[in-house]
Amino acid sequence: MVVSVDPHYAHPDIPHHIGRMKEPNRLDAQFFKVTFNQAMTMDPMCRKLMEHSYSAICDAGINPLTLDGKKIGIYVGIAYMDIVKAFMEKGNYTNPFFLSGSSKTMLANRISYYLNTIGPSYAIDASTASSLLSLEQAYQHLLSGEIESAIVAGSNTCKQPTLSVNLRRAGLVSLDGKTKCFDENGDGSVRSEAVSVVFLQKAKDAKRIYSQVYHVKSGYSKPDINCFPNREENDILKFLQEFYSEIDVTPSAVEYVEANAPGIASRDKVELKAISRFFGDKSPVKVGSVKSNMGNSEGASGMCSLTKITIHEIRNSLT
Repeated sequence: MVVSVDPHYAHPDIPHHIGRMKEPNRLDAQFFKVTFNQAMTMDPMCRKLMEHSYSAICDAGINPLTLDGKKIGIYVGIAYMDIVKAFMEKGNYTNPFFLSGSSKTMLANRISYYLNTIGPSYAIDASTASSLLSLEQAYQHLLSGEIESAIVAGSNTCKQPTLSVNLRRAGLVSLDGKTKCFDENGDGSVRSEAVSVVFLQKAKDAKRIYSQVYHVKSGYSKPDINCFPNREENDILKFLQEFYSEIDVTPSAVEYVEANAPGIASRDKVELKAISRFFGDKSPVKVGSVKSNMGNSEGASGMCSLTKITIHEIRNSLT
């Protein structure tokens, strides 16, 4: 849900609206084997990730208790973690669990500890690509046989206005509370909190299949691709060409493309032109971005895009 920013933080460069998760501080600590002192310094992202990871496993038709001792990978994508300052302002830094409660690593480790799984368990910070890079890691580890299944997640909270000010001054965040994707008036996106989790398995082991993964690829292994701060049209085109050359899916079979589209007119234009050049004009291809629905969830944005596509596929609402 999008809410107005606390007037206490009145500042000309602080966006007027922000996307908030409902009840981020609630946690059934006893159920998740968390002590009172641990819970008091646990990042809200960690609380929500534990809850939604448990739900994702159950939704896959699996009893979480049966994962005890199994080779399960835990991969969490995250960019900013601004809860540390909030904890220090409240005096929580005197709590002996302050360090673990404000650690990115623990976002994944807390899940693997609760489930008592063995396998990779770590957080990845690659800015807005964090959660999709986590998906790529999980996909590769599944293919290699290193793990039996994986929990892949992305999470983001917006607790401190200082970061919003810096993002606004960098031209990445809009002030009016609107993310205008593919709009000539696009001036940035709305910051948004989010948590999104998927349970990834090989098809032969799955009890429920909501969507099938054909391929996962990032551009991080390509040093010649200009990724930040701006992506060039030819770089995006080259990436798309390489991606589809590695899978048995022709571009003409694609009906929908979920774009990054950060709501910045110049960057959206470049991305849209690259997509247009690659897919051509022989058959229509729908293009969209979840950011126009919920804002930019930053490190979790990739998983939010994946969730949107999966929901549309289940409901058959893209065609």
